[in-house]
Amino acid sequence: MRLLLTWYASCKITAQQFCVACHYCEKAAVKGAAFDMYGFGVGKQSGAYQKHLDTILPQPGPLYEIATPVNLNYSPIRTTSRIPMRYAWQCIDDELDRNSAIIETLEGDPDLRETCVLDVPAYKEHPLVQEAVSNGERLPVPVGVYLDGIRYISQAAGRSDSVLGIWLINLMSGKRHLMTSLRKSDQCSCGCRGYDSLFPLLSALAWMLKAMARGETPLDRHDGSAWEEGSDFEQQQRLTTKSVLVWIKGDLMEHATSLGLAPYSTYFNPCSFCQCVSSEMHSFYDDLSNPEGAAWILREDADYEEVCRSREKEVQVNSEADKQTLTQAMMWLKGDKGRGRTVMRRVVINGTALEVGDRLDPSKYLLDPGKLSSMQVPATLVFWRPTFSPAPSNLPLDSVVHRTRVCNVRLC
Repeated sequence: MRLLLTWYASCKITAQQFCVACHYCEKAAVKGAAFDMYGFGVGKQSGAYQKHLDTILPQPGPLYEIATPVNLNYSPIRTTSRIPMRYAWQCIDDELDRNSAIIETLEGDPDLRETCVLDVPAYKEHPLVQEAVSNGERLPVPVGVYLDGIRYISQAAGRSDSVLGIWLINLMSGKRHLMTSLRKSDQCSCGCRGYDSLFPLLSALAWMLKAMARGETPLDRHDGSAWEEGSDFEQQQRLTTKSVLVWIKGDLMEHATSLGLAPYSTYFNPCSFCQCVSSEMHSFYDDLSNPEGAAWILREDADYEEVCRSREKEVQVNSEADKQTLTQAMMWLKGDKGRGRTVMRRVVINGTALEVGDRLDPSKYLLDPGKLSSMQVPATLVFWRPTFSPAPSNLPLDSVVHRTRVCNVRLC
């Protein structure tokens, strides 16, 4: 049965083939699985087999849909697609309902429990954990976020493609919950290198994690709009327990493309964790195990916030005339020329000066920079001003390329 389910889940066999195979296994009295439950006789309409499996196989539960800018099927036309995402708090609550030992560990005496993730500094020093300890509250569940690309061969197109998967990890049990996925060939191709497509997804995930840190479902959606009528979470609900994000896992590619950190190919910021430069990166291996610490200064949460605050420029757009002036001063740039919608001439909007090279970034005020023309005014826009070394080298100096809300320890 496991082999059949694996083939079906990987699209190597159809629902009809799966059900018919189980049907004949039942007739042959094959032991080891409930073939009678999955089996469905031959000669049915092809759609009937999928409907039969839909009533038996577990469903992902309620899904949260996120409006995301994409370029579907390599199309040059930018459209908006609604990408489904599982509710992070529902995943953790369902797991806690099935595994009461996690709650017992969170409420137990720290001196009596075995060493676990609750004892690592990243958890113990988390401000929300320290707040819970000082208030005498139950410890929050430590969770992590994992991002990774998954390569596959598209049967329809006959070529290689990849999907970015985003998982939530319960660090108490080690269980991973797939939250959402996005085909990389569908990501926005405006020059932002896919960031405009990822920003709404990561913002929605940060919104969920922030609600989990409070211990209750949010009053509004991630974009500030009201819940749809009849939604399961239209009324605020208390969660089983609070959760805190203590770990973000991903390879160097995802650090640069998904999390908005400087790529490892840069000279001044090749490492996400320390302040070494590329010419020194492979020169002090012995010092990495030195009891006095690493050879380079380690980066801290405050460093991330400082870079973001210094590079972000908020502009207040009060009228249609302001919006038109701004639109006329920008162009879409790709490759070495820029990273998306970029200011091409100096312009002043309501006392805020924008310089050549400033880039319009997605933000909580405008999730999709491509919808600037339809944006309601008054509104606030966020521009990113990158910095470079003096000419003629013009090397990027920033350790952060975009702000990603999921990187905020408090998810504010």
